[in-house]
Amino acid sequence: MTKPLALAAPLTFDNNEIYMRFPTSTPNFKSLRKNNFYYVDKTRYLYNLTEEENYFFLSRPRRFGKSLLVSTLHYLFEGEKELFKGLYIYDHWDDWSKKYPVIKISFGGKCRAPEFIEREIKDQLEIATEKAGLNISDYKGRSPSGYLRKLIYHCHKKTGHQVVLLIDEYDKSILDVLDDKKAAAANEECLRDFYSVIKDCHDDLRFVFVTGITMFSKATMFSGLNNLVDISFRPEYGAICGYTDKELDEIFAKEMIGLDRDKIRRWYNGYNWLGEKVYNPLSVMGYFKTKKSKGWWYQSSVPKYLYSFIKDKQVSIKDVVHGVIDEDQFSIFDPEDLKIE
Repeated sequence: MTKPLALAAPLTFDNNEIYMRFPTSTPNFKSLRKNNFYYVDKTRYLYNLTEEENYFFLSRPRRFGKSLLVSTLHYLFEGEKELFKGLYIYDHWDDWSKKYPVIKISFGGKCRAPEFIEREIKDQLEIATEKAGLNISDYKGRSPSGYLRKLIYHCHKKTGHQVVLLIDEYDKSILDVLDDKKAAAANEECLRDFYSVIKDCHDDLRFVFVTGITMFSKATMFSGLNNLVDISFRPEYGAICGYTDKELDEIFAKEMIGLDRDKIRRWYNGYNWLGEKVYNPLSVMGYFKTKKSKGWWYQSSVPKYLYSFIKDKQVSIKDVVHGVIDEDQFSIFDPEDLKIE
């Protein structure tokens, strides 16, 4: 396998020293590749996905690189070949000549009610419409699901290429209001209606990739979308997000000089999805940038709802820290009846 490279266009000084930047808040693949940020090559996993099936779902915690993965897929299907020079997929991808129309929907912002969710969806669909060279006025008055269905069809018809649909943080609008069961249920119903249209667009879709924090249930949120393949616990994709020991040693060898390797492993190598162990990217970058061992992930995303839940339910932390649950329990996500695990 081709050894992954860290940089696209490194900055050099008079002494030929290469200066590399740490991607602590840059989930855009093009920006990383063009502005001298570290990038750990994950394109082998993406190549395998595109060769295997058409519809995928991935669950990972916050700050683990899901949005960067979605961004990488975006530029891959749009055929921006030069961005991938030196990466695994550069010499393996056969579709560089095809410029697939890409529709990307991200729920990274705050959408605490159905009307805000619908407005956010329509805003992003309008951007995709303009980018495709289509007339926004042709979609006025349509529901978000109706807009998406028609846009997918028109993009396929205009370009002759099936559409790539990318949905990032599909569940954030529910997680943001878990403290309000009525609001969570309303947001879930709104999103269910929007996602339901995907199953009707099979002939016009080349690839679908959905990310989120919680595991989904095919019986609820994605009802009818039975061909959505969950790769969250498939060992061969265990390191699709996060850094492995090998990647850390190869890519960040310069940063490791003078550091306690075992200490880094003890602090940040505690994640495993039935495959190879991985480090949280944000935590590792925070450590390399400051040389301080801290809970960098925790500082970027405090789980306030979890605190309230533990307090209100009077949960004993000792009962759950070393608890064991099976894989099926991860896919049971009901805002009306949440379990501490």
